[in-house]
Amino acid sequence: PDEYSSRHDSALSSAPMAGGAFSSTRRRVSRTVPAGARRGRVLLPSLILVATLASAPFGGLRATEAQPPAALKAGEVIATGPFDVTLGKVVTLDELSVNDLALSPASPGGRLMAIELTVTNTTDEPLSPLRITDAIGGPRAAVEPWPGQDEPHGELVAVADGTRVRTVNPGLSVQAVLVYPQPASWTADRIDLDVYDFRFQEEDPLSLDPDTWLLHSVVASGEFPIKESA
Repeated sequence: PDEYSSRHDSALSSAPMAGGAFSSTRRRVSRTVPAGARRGRVLLPSLILVATLASAPFGGLRATEAQPPAALKAGEVIATGPFDVTLGKVVTLDELSVNDLALSPASPGGRLMAIELTVTNTTDEPLSPLRITDAIGGPRAAVEPWPGQDEPHGELVAVADGTRVRTVNPGLSVQAVLVYPQPASWTADRIDLDVYDFRFQEEDPLSLDPDTWLLHSVVASGEFPIKESA
């Protein structure tokens, strides 16, 4: 099995990045039952769904939080529901080329922004990298789409072997970097990042799909310096 161990410039924009890898729509996340969950019991009140509809990381509106987010700091473990995540440094680089993987800026004068993170799958089923990228948000002006895409989307690259993370198996951890193209217009040396959590629902009332993790709200938020890659 695949077990790959891989505001701020207010003149630009203060709009937050939110759920869905810098997209502006709520993503319905694939079916994964949390360890110990019992079928036949609704775990999420339907009222919470209303608050999630406006959420979206790197670009969309934040959902209304029931309480202020915790302070997000490098090295601290944040529980999101299906996984725990720890953020490290945020760095910029001219390009990323490892083995057969090559990532370059999307526009002239642009760079790449890489967010170091460690993720541990706390469910009993494989974890998709799309769910991980959905959980990290920030200012829309800090990123741009890859060529040929309409919305910004982060590439999750394993530190161990420089390959794209395909899945994280139950109970396992992966050290990776989340890479986005960054436009030349972004000149700030710090960035506000958010971590979103998910809520498990045994039936999504919008689609009637069972066993669904729904992006919920910002649980931690903090400012990170952006460092130049060595």
